Amino acid sequence: MIAARNRAVDTTERLCEVLERIAGALVDLDNEALLAAEVTLAELIGTCAADEGAPAPDRAAVEAVVARGRTALMRCRRLGASFTGMTRARLSARATLDTYNRTGGAAGACGPAPTVHATV
Repeated sequence: MIAARNRAVDTTERLCEVLERIAGALVDLDNEALLAAEVTLAELIGTCAADEGAPAPDRAAVEAVVARGRTALMRCRRLGASFTGMTRARLSARATLDTYNRTGGAAGACGPAPTVHATV
């Protein structure tokens, strides 16, 4: 019973930690950390699917960690939505810039890319 408790709580804790690492990697725009966390997340999801759940006495502890994980997952979703919005805005702004001059030749270097500031 103790092994099942430790496994359920440990897996839930690790899942929560990897979600928090993913959110941090999204904020820092750290591809390497994001890819590393993706591998860990896939392994943990596989572990969760194989588990039978937490024993009844430990469900409260697991539920508290799951609540923390939900917060981290919501942060990831919000960051993803923000990046999607920013990307669309930047692509739209870049697409409207003139890239050719009046004679049909290349217009040369465009000015600096527009800067978008997002707050999460």
